[in-house]
Amino acid sequence: MISSSGRLVTLLFGLSALSTKAPNFVPPEAVKLPLYLAAALLVLAAAAGIFTNAPRRSDAIALKNLTPLIAEDRYWNAPWIYAEREVAKTRLTVPQNSPAINISTARTLLVAIVLEIAGVACVTWAVTSLVSA
Repeated sequence: MISSSGRLVTLLFGLSALSTKAPNFVPPEAVKLPLYLAAALLVLAAAAGIFTNAPRRSDAIALKNLTPLIAEDRYWNAPWIYAEREVAKTRLTVPQNSPAINISTARTLLVAIVLEIAGVACVTWAVTSLVSA
């Protein structure tokens, strides 16, 4: 995601570099706002994209939920089949919680894509303003 917007922005800045070869070039005021917006939007898109790769947590395997299994004697004195059942329950809750986490991650990725598109649009706006000036 980040590399695709980077390629597009590089191409657009390459176009603008061709039109700004003058040694004392000062960018017009009309170009500054879209460039600031593009920078902010692309940074937000990158942050959202990175956030989608953050490690996922599951309360099922949180230490607060596993500690009572070690502390209580009833688990240690019970037949091994009960321990296997507790392990199976814990393993089952992790995939049961995954759809909610996946939906949240997908929404964050969608926001990142929209921000990236908006950032590239702002760069395009700035470059067209620069070239037409």
